[in-house]
Amino acid sequence: MSLDSELLSEADRLARRQGLPRSTFVAKALRRHVQEERRELEVERYVEALREMPETVSEIEAVDRLAEEALRAVPWDEE
Repeated sequence: MSLDSELLSEADRLARRQGLPRSTFVAKALRRHVQEERRELEVERYVEALREMPETVSEIEAVDRLAEEALRAVPWDEE
């Protein structure tokens, strides 16, 4: 894998600051990026599914009722 020298220097600086070896820092950054990409894909799929099959008014009303019931059960005055 080839990396731009400026990017690699910045990664090295950040890795040292965190007390990590470069390989650990790069693996951590790559893992985070993959997770973000996966999350974005999940959101895109969810939005597409809603476009293909939007929620009905009755479904939205049912969710609202359930939310109201759940919130009524919360002991708001207790600490």
